[in-house]
Amino acid sequence: MPEKDLEDLLALTEAGEVWGVGSRYRDQLREVGVHSVLDLRRMNPAQVQARWGVVMAKTVRELQGVSCIELSDHEEARKQIACTRSFGKPVRELGQLENAISEFASRARGTPGSRASACWAT
Repeated sequence: MPEKDLEDLLALTEAGEVWGVGSRYRDQLREVGVHSVLDLRRMNPAQVQARWGVVMAKTVRELQGVSCIELSDHEEARKQIACTRSFGKPVRELGQLENAISEFASRARGTPGSRASACWAT
């Protein structure tokens, strides 16, 4: 896309549409005259970092074409699977506790977080 076309598109897009710019930041940006993504792109990253933090400064740098966040080719495999639950009322009998633990362990084994993995020990 030609730079002029990109700038036109960024000028039409509200700064609040950028990932990480919530309503609070959007309102604060408006107060300093930043309304569009183009306005946000033109900001000084050092000044942005001083006021809104390093994440927002990285966002500005990314909009300026500087890669700040590495994209990994693969996700690191999870080392643990947790299935947390609480009881709706106090459990006073060992049998109830054993049944609940068995049920939760079964759920944890069957919930690998959409990864092709196996649970080796429960």
